[in-house]
Amino acid sequence: LVVADPLGGALFHVDMDAGTRTQIGSEGQGPGEYLQPDAVWPLPGDSTMVVDLGNARLMTLGPTLEFGATSPLSGGDPRTGMVLALPQAVDRDGFVYSPSMGGGMRGGPPPDSGAVLRVERGTLTVDSLAQYKLQETRRTESGSAGNRNVSISSVPLSPEDAWGVAPDGSVVVARSLDYHVEWFGPDGSITVGSPVDYDVVSIGTAEKEEYVRAQGQGGGGIGISVSMTDGGAMTTSFARGGGGGNTREIDQ
Repeated sequence: LVVADPLGGALFHVDMDAGTRTQIGSEGQGPGEYLQPDAVWPLPGDSTMVVDLGNARLMTLGPTLEFGATSPLSGGDPRTGMVLALPQAVDRDGFVYSPSMGGGMRGGPPPDSGAVLRVERGTLTVDSLAQYKLQETRRTESGSAGNRNVSISSVPLSPEDAWGVAPDGSVVVARSLDYHVEWFGPDGSITVGSPVDYDVVSIGTAEKEEYVRAQGQGGGGIGISVSMTDGGAMTTSFARGGGGGNTREIDQ
């Protein structure tokens, strides 16, 4: 197995039979190095893709775990439309599937829906495949015109659609409104399932505590920071961490 340890900042080759693990590469910004390896995904040709959050790039490991090509994790201007190749799925052809980024950084109300994007690594060219409902968000601003800070965060446990990708690139979306499923095929076909009956469950303290615990186990989620200067230079950085919050604050 190839295992990424984002909070420990290391990438490992794990031999389950021998009960051993060996670190692959080392921490840094050069070839064969990484700063925060967050996840690994299978690629064609027995290769592996490593999401290196700290260096904002995607890395490729060959079949013998040698380091290969890298590509950027994001591109574009967040004020007008940012392309993010942070994988939520990878198909058998090596395309990355990620949610669209838009709205909030430009000002005005954040969007209530997003798109499932198929992203080509390296070029960051995208195809929009399906729309889905987003969680509600909060947007706060501070600072001056020349040093403005914008923070956008999701409202925990607010309704949202879920989606996934099959190996052939088909996209499935589970609709939160009436619990029906839609399949979007690679050929453009759409198959819509029937709604599923369900009982409404009110969110109480137990559900909030479970959410906080899950956030803590996952490292607190991924944060995206965009810094801009008066001259127009822009730097985008990614990090996982920050914990899952304090259970004493769940009612806030």
